[in-house]
Amino acid sequence: MDTDRLIISNQETASKVFHLMDEMFRQLEKSVLLVRETCEPTEAAVYQRVVGRIAMPILMDVTGPLVDSYPTLKPSDWDD
Repeated sequence: MDTDRLIISNQETASKVFHLMDEMFRQLEKSVLLVRETCEPTEAAVYQRVVGRIAMPILMDVTGPLVDSYPTLKPSDWDD
């Protein structure tokens, strides 16, 4: 087994993890929008970069592989 590739063999657990990670990703997106709306552009740019270092691994290393393993988890707005 490739130890660098996320594999959750229990589909129910995979679904729960996917939904938790998706919610975290969406909350991070909301925080970026809030900072953009209320802070100086330079602050917002720094904040967005820092949050990106958290958000992208959630997307690429957790939710992406879960959708690859269980395509039914893919939300309708996944490609937006």
